[in-house]
Amino acid sequence: MRDLGTPVFPKKLFREMCEEFPDTTRFFVVRLDGKACAAGITYGFRDRLEIPSASALREFNRLSVNMLLY
Repeated sequence: MRDLGTPVFPKKLFREMCEEFPDTTRFFVVRLDGKACAAGITYGFRDRLEIPSASALREFNRLSVNMLLY
């Protein structure tokens, strides 16, 4: 995320998202040969879905793993 200029959120934020929205918070991971290449978190509220944080490892950019994530 640093390479993308995206702020890194504290673990506490994600923990609190899971506590506040336990039925709608989801973590998604794209893996290649067992290695995590990209990951993101979503949560829902009413009729909205937010993706506050997502990132992919630079070494996998050529495979467009971020597109698989979304």
